[in-house]
Amino acid sequence: MFTVFITDNAERQDADAARTHGVFATWDAAIAAAQAIVDRSLAELHRPGMRAGELFSHYTLYGEDAFIVPTAGAEKFSAWVYARVRCVLLCG
Repeated sequence: MFTVFITDNAERQDADAARTHGVFATWDAAIAAAQAIVDRSLAELHRPGMRAGELFSHYTLYGEDAFIVPTAGAEKFSAWVYARVRCVLLCG
């Protein structure tokens, strides 16, 4: 079982700020849930004409960070790495 947690990037220094999003039977389902959290956050922060770097900066300051416990062996999910790729796709 894999648990997806959410924390606000603005509160990432507070270890108690994480909240449970859900528990998933497979790694792939947990990844999909974590990606959906990041996608929703980016959609809320995105403005027309915004550059990818600007959107990513806003995300790292104000967006929701998702993480998965436990990891699947060597596989790990990084919300920030995923967000950086999505910012480029959203902003062109």
